[in-house]
Amino acid sequence: MKLLALGLLAGALGFCAIAEPLRRGAEAAQLVPSAPPDEAALRALTKASACKRELVGHDGARRELLRDRAIAAYRAVYEDHPSAPRVGAEAAYRSGELLRAANRTVEAEAAFGTAIRLGKGTPFRARGGLELGHIARRAGRLDAALDAYERVRGDDAAELEHRHEATWWAGRVHGAQGRIVDAARLFQRVALDAEDPLDQLRAYDAWAMVLIDAGDLEGAAGVLERCRVALLDRTLEETRFGQRVRAAFEGLRARELLERAVAKRHAHRMSAPEMRVERDVLAPAEHRTPPLRELRSSPSDRMIEPSRPPHVIQRMGTSSQHLFPRTGS
Repeated sequence: MKLLALGLLAGALGFCAIAEPLRRGAEAAQLVPSAPPDEAALRALTKASACKRELVGHDGARRELLRDRAIAAYRAVYEDHPSAPRVGAEAAYRSGELLRAANRTVEAEAAFGTAIRLGKGTPFRARGGLELGHIARRAGRLDAALDAYERVRGDDAAELEHRHEATWWAGRVHGAQGRIVDAARLFQRVALDAEDPLDQLRAYDAWAMVLIDAGDLEGAAGVLERCRVALLDRTLEETRFGQRVRAAFEGLRARELLERAVAKRHAHRMSAPEMRVERDVLAPAEHRTPPLRELRSSPSDRMIEPSRPPHVIQRMGTSSQHLFPRTGS
């Protein structure tokens, strides 16, 4: 019995001698930081990006083959690494870009939808939403496009530039559907809130054009004057960016469209009195048309002066030459 007890005691001591290092090793392993879960996904994303770069310089069937290979590589990132959703969001977005370029619209929409689903906390959630809106808009599905843009606009987690982008495109859709007031309101919001002067210029331009399309030339002139005043300091900067802002301002489409619309209205108003004069030759004095200066009695008529050259607009005492200074003048 003593021998048995001694044997059991020795066995227990031996087990403890083995178990203690194992326990300490396990505790030490817990203290060593494990590899980030995104590391393998990042390697897969890098590999997929390399596949995408191989498309450069190829055309035809070879390019299609390389594109399919890159799409499959991107798809493997988010399918094989579900624990890395942020990396998967970028992979899904990149695959959507390739699918869209190949006119595989249904697959592209699915990929951008995956980017939205996985992209919480990343810019690819908003970018995926914008792409869904663009696809629907190009296909003429304007209601679906507006829904996509509105979701991005309403996403408080989205970056401000993406929300402004969605607001601008939502304005475009409203304008295409004839909702001028809604379109102007959205363009105004971007024009006043955007941080990038180039984004502001694009919004002012669209805001003025939607008013021109609605026949509100005076309102459009006011918008362009507001644009000029708001960005005057940036256009005067003697920097490379200042030059870009000046060039963008001088290239606003609304400026040319407004001058054309004013010229057309001027021609119409100048022809009407001539027609009335011909009719008045044989008319009794009491029924004759009043002089032109008496006809211009409404505020809107006074804003566009028919007696002046057609490219001059008067709104609050400001001419279009002041609104739209020509380069070198």
